[in-house]
Amino acid sequence: MQKIRTNWLSILLAIAVIISLVLSGLIWASPYANNRMRTDANNLNKRFTAQSIGDIYLPTEVVRVNGSGDQYRMYGQHENAVLTAQKTLSKWHLLHLTRVSHGDSREYLDTLRTPHSLVLSYAAPIPTSIFNQTFSQNLSPNRLSQIQRIVLPSNNQHVMYLLDDHNFQVYRLNLTKSSTAAIHKLASQKSGHQIPMDRQAIGESLFAVYPHGVRLPGYAYQVVSQDIDNVAGNLLNSNQTSNLNARREGQTISYSNNGRRLSYNEATGLFDYVNYTGKDSNPSTQQLYNTIYQRLKRTGIGLDVLHFDAYSRKHQQITFRSYVETFPIYSENDYGLVKIAETNQGIENYRFSRYSLQTPLPVKRESIRLPSTAAVLNQLKAAGKEKQVTGLRLGYLWQTGATNHGIVLEPTYLIKYHGDWIDYRAVLK
Repeated sequence: MQKIRTNWLSILLAIAVIISLVLSGLIWASPYANNRMRTDANNLNKRFTAQSIGDIYLPTEVVRVNGSGDQYRMYGQHENAVLTAQKTLSKWHLLHLTRVSHGDSREYLDTLRTPHSLVLSYAAPIPTSIFNQTFSQNLSPNRLSQIQRIVLPSNNQHVMYLLDDHNFQVYRLNLTKSSTAAIHKLASQKSGHQIPMDRQAIGESLFAVYPHGVRLPGYAYQVVSQDIDNVAGNLLNSNQTSNLNARREGQTISYSNNGRRLSYNEATGLFDYVNYTGKDSNPSTQQLYNTIYQRLKRTGIGLDVLHFDAYSRKHQQITFRSYVETFPIYSENDYGLVKIAETNQGIENYRFSRYSLQTPLPVKRESIRLPSTAAVLNQLKAAGKEKQVTGLRLGYLWQTGATNHGIVLEPTYLIKYHGDWIDYRAVLK
């Protein structure tokens, strides 16, 4: 008894270790444990599974219109407004596609200010066939070839609108077997942020206008870097990169295999891939969007934050861009950007970065105040550069090396200047 009293702490510790080992053995032997491990692994894989074509081609901007026609851009809501709208619209039956107006910018703007509505917008028009795939509909592309904005009712109306900025086209659809309760709930939710805004037509372009300026938070992300050999193996159809013909010239590494060529620039972190198929092709617009989506998955880039951003008919090229909270991300080095072309001459061409966003990081920074859109446009006019500007939008700059563990995203206005999106402050320099 005296020995037990003296060594009681050691004895209790030994007993605890024995119990722990016994319980661990039971857990590892249990079928439940194995199932749980498989479930956790599956859940982890699901987070990195490629997005569906409907996810990649979803709208990227959500605007609430109140009963007076005032517009508020929404972001950071507890409920994902775009996904909820997609699920709701997919259940609606759309009938009687009728053109309301063509070439009338005033009618177009009035439709975007439809009271008690939710407006979903794309950065660039998408083919009606892709809209059908995304929202489980069956509209005729012969009547309406492309769509850029969707106006959804939120107060039990039975009419919705599809709009195309090109020539300011407005089309009306009747709804049957439809409930707008989910849309009304979205438009009424109090979570997240809402920015007062309006639309203005300047020449043939439509601008989002923020009359009171904007205050937006900064964000930070961890960055994932793709393995160069893995990219080469995926795109050049080889399980072993040692079998590929690799060559180095300065900071550029090139791989080639059976008419395919991949170049990697160590200085910029950019890949350029070319495949000479030797077959002339003239895909329809729908085929092109579907084909390029399949090409996008082959790059190995995580698609969680990527969205359709632009289409060049001349080059048969689609651009995908990283987004954060419905805002596009811009980088001088094209980080977070993917461009894929499928030319009529049978040439596939990809251009994308080795680096992409992965995991959000906490940021200890105050929100950044941006001037009103009018102030920015006045500065551009004073600098004599407003005629070269064909677009303006809120977005974020990819600030490389801003933190020890990743990058910082800084809010700003992005200006489409001579066809390229850049920070408005760079245009004013």
